[in-house]
Amino acid sequence: SSSADTVFISNIGMLLVPYAGLILFRHKVSLKNNIAILIAMIGMYLLVGGIHGFGFGEAMLLISAVAMSLYFLFSQRFEGERSSHVLALLAQQFFVTAVISGLALIGMGESFSVPSSILGNVLYQALFFTVLPFILVQWASRWADEMIAALYDGVVEPLIGGITSWAFFAEPVTRMNLIGGLLMVVAFAFGGIFSRKHFLQKGLKIFDASVR
Repeated sequence: SSSADTVFISNIGMLLVPYAGLILFRHKVSLKNNIAILIAMIGMYLLVGGIHGFGFGEAMLLISAVAMSLYFLFSQRFEGERSSHVLALLAQQFFVTAVISGLALIGMGESFSVPSSILGNVLYQALFFTVLPFILVQWASRWADEMIAALYDGVVEPLIGGITSWAFFAEPVTRMNLIGGLLMVVAFAFGGIFSRKHFLQKGLKIFDASVR
């Protein structure tokens, strides 16, 4: 999978949170949630180039999105710990991820070594699209309210990831890829921002303050 596919598909996890809550805690799923996930699925179809473009890598990304939704759901229970012991929580999370990844590699009979031909690609993706954004989000979560967090997760992160992959790293892109990515951003924005009950009220306050 390309870097652009990674950043767009992995963010579907935020739209799956209501469905994880439905299964685990019998939370209600609204019509807005269903609309957002439908738009995201259409966008993903166009992004990867249809059914034939959905391979093993894309399947793994979708599984990681499901895991991300569970992370978002359960992390709400540790809000206090995250705000007080960010580094400790980060270390725990990356350690658990490393253990699970290692067991998965052993179970599939894969090697832990990374071919030198793709080592640079793996390192820059891990650093710029995983480690640094994750640390920044965890650090900033103490000051960012719900709307700002949703804005970053749903709009800023996938847009920057897509633009960086297509423009700076010259990953191949077609008109359908662009339309698919845009639809997914619309779905993320709708599910993470515009469906918030306080969004209109907060937006009006910001507008009023900027005018004054």
